[in-house]
Formats: sequence, structure tokens, C-alpha cells
Amino acid sequence: MQLCKLAAAFVILSVLVSSSFANTNGARAQLSLKDGKNSYRIGEPIILDLEFSADQPGHLLNTTTTEPASPIDEITVTPSNGVFDWLADSSRSYRYAPDYASTTKLEPGHPMHIVLPINAVYRFDQPGNYTVRVATMRVLAPGDFSQSKDPLITNDVTFAVTPMEQADEQSIVNHLMEKIRSAPDLPTAQGYVETLRWLTGEPSTRAKVELFFHPQVYEPFGTDVTSALWVARDRELIVKLFEDAMNDPSYPVQSILSLAAEMKATLAVPPGPNAAQPTAQAQEQFEQEYLQKIAATLPQRSGQNLTQTAETILTNLARKHQTYSAQFAAAQEVLITHFSDVDIWHQDWLLNSYGQYLADPRIVPALKSLLEEKLDDTFLGTKSAALDRLMELAPGDARPYVVQSACNPSESLYFDVIAKLPADALPEVDNCLLSQLQNDADTTGGRARARISQKAMLAGRFATKSIYPQMLALYQRYSAQWDDQTRGGMLAYLARYDTPGGLKLLQAGIPLNGKALNVTPIFALVRAYYSPAVDLFFREALQREEPLVAKQAAYEMSQRGPAEDEPILRARLAKWQKQWAGAAVPSEQYTLQAELIRALIAAKNWHEDDSTTETLRASCIAEACRKIYFHPEAATQ
Repeated sequence: MQLCKLAAAFVILSVLVSSSFANTNGARAQLSLKDGKNSYRIGEPIILDLEFSADQPGHLLNTTTTEPASPIDEITVTPSNGVFDWLADSSRSYRYAPDYASTTKLEPGHPMHIVLPINAVYRFDQPGNYTVRVATMRVLAPGDFSQSKDPLITNDVTFAVTPMEQADEQSIVNHLMEKIRSAPDLPTAQGYVETLRWLTGEPSTRAKVELFFHPQVYEPFGTDVTSALWVARDRELIVKLFEDAMNDPSYPVQSILSLAAEMKATLAVPPGPNAAQPTAQAQEQFEQEYLQKIAATLPQRSGQNLTQTAETILTNLARKHQTYSAQFAAAQEVLITHFSDVDIWHQDWLLNSYGQYLADPRIVPALKSLLEEKLDDTFLGTKSAALDRLMELAPGDARPYVVQSACNPSESLYFDVIAKLPADALPEVDNCLLSQLQNDADTTGGRARARISQKAMLAGRFATKSIYPQMLALYQRYSAQWDDQTRGGMLAYLARYDTPGGLKLLQAGIPLNGKALNVTPIFALVRAYYSPAVDLFFREALQREEPLVAKQAAYEMSQRGPAEDEPILRARLAKWQKQWAGAAVPSEQYTLQAELIRALIAAKNWHEDDSTTETLRASCIAEACRKIYFHPEAATQ
């Protein structure tokens, strides 16, 4: 009898071992429970320890673990009764899988460990004895390191799950909430949230909803309990609490809307392989219903409560392209007339992403007020967005803010925004920019280096001819030690006010005799000021035989050159076609041909008629050019 038992045990062991070796070329994965624990109360983290080992060198181990858990590890729990796959239910066929991986060598004699919480996939609703195994695709085969088609299958591990009384859970929740509220920083607070996350009963569910409504904030970020809510057993309770909050005019409605609709949709549509589309449709329906209800409460709200709720309505309806509804108009009116009450962390986003819906002169005072606030560098983007919108609505009012920003010795608003000011030059900035450039001329690193680059570009864009001698002297003395962007900005200024001299400086500063042009100074040069000297420089570059040089010139002339550049580009294309007619075209040459054609078709300062455009496209004689650059799909872009 004893021999039979031993034989049976040997057979079982052989099956497990052979499973762990299946199609692995000498790698295995061994499963255990972390710290040897084998009994857990419902809601406690159950941590699996995956040990990977190899008998021969050359394997790589993918050590990437993600939140949410990716399908690289397939965890199977039996029996399935009393176990709920909350991750599959919440993802509804859109399981997250990263497009990146971190790998390390898996060497013989040096096993490596990956820990995985079962709770990140499953929720245990019933006490009992459960068995778990993992099929993992983490091991990459030697040689080409292609991922094995067959996973490593681990051994089985058994553990017990016991009940957690509500009073016990409440005690744990009270302790965790106290720790979260008193945490000194966000990582510490979020660590306690992660412990709260796996609890599943009513006490933890109410605490999670409370944290969702009132996160522990460390500006501009706060604790995140979104995934913790999906773990909770009573999703109906969460939806009810969310709906109660949305119906309460004293509570500002923001991210709660989409999450409430999504959760309600998963309750309405049973989980399964075909649940994704019905769930999305149900979510859309619930969102529409919620939006109508909360829009009706706008007159009962005030302050940031009002603007946050209006922001939710406007952004959701805009994404749905429902911008002609009464609800959208009500939210739009609130944000235009109360923009000063919008949370400053959201002003940038609203102005940049939804500014077209706020283009009303009544918002101008709020934009000016924002520009006049003394804020740290964190809000340069917010102020830049405000200035951008001010230029659209009241360009005459924007000038003093541009001057103030340009003359600020420490920082400026975003250059591409400032450069939009409808003024060719600003005499008011001459002295301050010259002074700052003189003070920082010999700077070689750090923030001062970025600052001088910005000031050089601002000089190219706005400074007048009155400081030309001093600027030329600075360039002659310090250009060799400046970075490319600073040189590009200074060259823009010098070329602007002396065409012959500026052209010579351009030819010396951006040599045309290489395989390609140095694009960094060019990027600053053309953004700062595209002067006649700059255009002459690119006309010369266009005639070079090096295709990358001519290609860059064609692009710049198309984007910023005057209409007089059109026949010059056309002549260069004709020269190319004559030169390569009937010849085998090298790849770098057909990219030049394609760029010349596109430069003519997509120019900013002239327009080719449809017939000419089609003729130009047809002239793309190289097969690769036609296939890659002017296939039917590209023609519609």
C-alpha cells in the first residue's frame, strides 16, 4: 500500500515537473505563497511568489509588472465557485497589455522571483480551500529572444480562505483611513490605499467611496482609489452613493460621472466574451441621463462647485460632439462668465483643449487676471494658454503681457504663443533683451542656457534694428560657445536687419557643404523670423546636390517662404526629373522628389489648383515614391 502511495506521488510529481518544463528549453517556473503563508481572511492580500530558474544560459526574464495586471501571467483558481474575476469584469475584453518590457538575464544557479497578488485579478467571496497555478509567458527563449509560443506552467499551490467579520473589517478600515489622512506624502498615503484596496465588504466600500469624493491631496495630485472600487463586492452600493452625490447640488461632479456610468453598465450587462459593445452602449446611455440631471442642478451651485460641474458637462458633451444642446449651452455660459473660479490646475486644459467653446469677449477679464497673477514656473503653461486665447479675442490687449514676459529676466511664456502677437517689432523689448543677453552671454549650462536661447529667439522675433551693433558684437564674441538654438535665434535677428551680411553669417553658421543641414539652429531660426536673407539661404541650399540638404530647404520654403518661391521649387523639381529620367533612383533621391512635390502642394503661402496637384502627384516617377508617399490613402491626408 505504501509503495502504491509513493508511486502515485511520483506520478503526480512527474506531471508537475514535466508541465513546468513544457517547451521551455531548460527554463522552469516554481510557484509558492509568499512567506509560506497558506491561510487568508477574505480581503487580505494573497501574494504569489513565482521563482524562475534555468539550466542553461541565454534566457531572458521579463520582469515588468503592471497595474492593472497584464495577461502575461494567466492565474487559474479552482474551484471557481466563490471566486469573481473582477479584472475581466471591469475591463470587458479590453485587458491592458503594455507595449514595453524590462528584461534581465536568467542565469543557471541564480533563480529570480516575481511576486503577484492574486487579488489583482480575483476577488474571493466565499471561504474555502482553493488551488492556484500560473501559466506565464515571462521567459524569452535563447538566441533570437522571441517569446515562447507555449507558457511555463507552474505547480499547484493550495491555500485556505476564511471569513472576515464586518466588525474586524471596520477596525482595519478605521486604522487605514487614519493613516491615509495623516500620511506625510502621497506615496505613503497611496501605500495605505493599496492595503484598503483588497478589502471587499461594506465598511471598506464606503471608505473607498469617501476617498473618491475626498482624496488625500498633495497638490496637484491626490490618492487614487478607482481600481479599489472595482474590487468591492457591493457594486450596487457604489453606484447608489455616486448617484446620490450627483443629485446633491452641494457636491461638485467631475470624474464621478464616467465611472458611475461605467459601473452601472457592468451591472446592466452580464460579463462574457461578447459584453464589450453592449457595455459601451449602456455606459453611453447612462452618461447621457446623468448629464441631463446634473445640468438641471447648475442654478443651485456656486463657486468651484459650479465651475467643476459645468466643466464636466461641457467636456463630456464636446467629446460626444453634442455642442448644440441646452445642457452644453448652460455649461458654456457658466465657464465663460465664471472662468476665474475654475481650478487653476484645469484652466490650462480647458483653454488648450476646449478654448474654441470659450471664445467670448466676456472671458477677457478673467484671462487678464490670470496673466497678472504672481505664479511660479509650474503655471507657465497655464499663463501661456491664457495669453494665446487673449490674442484671439483682444489682440490689442495682449501687447503689455508679451512685453512683460519678454523682459522677465528669469522666465518667459511659451515662445510660440508670444510670437503670435500681431506686431512686427516691439521697441519696448530692445533694452531688456539686450541687457539679458549681455549678462548671460558666456553661460554654458543649466537653466540659464535655456533662458538665453529663449531670449535670443525673442530678439529675432521682436527686437528692432536700433540694437544691431551690440547684437552683432555679442554674436561675434560668443557664438562659438553658444548652443545651436541660441545661435539660430541670434542669426534670425542679424539676418533680419542686414540681408547681405546676414546671408554670410548664415552660410558660415549653418554650413551647406555637408551631407545634411544642422536642423537645431534652423528650428530656432525659422521660428524666430523668416527674413529675405533666410529665404535666400534656403534657395541656395535647395540647389545643392546632397538630397538631404535640398530636401530640408524645400520643406522650410514651403512652410514659411513667400509665393515667389513657388517657381523656384518647380524649377528644382524639373531639374530633378530631367537628371533622373530613366535612371535607377537611389532611395535618398526619391525622398527628395517626394519632398519637392509636397512642398509645392502643401505650401502655406500659395495654392496649387486641383489639376496641377494631380499632375504633380503623377510626376512622382520612382515606384517607391509613388507607393510610399503618394498612395491613395496619403492623397486624402
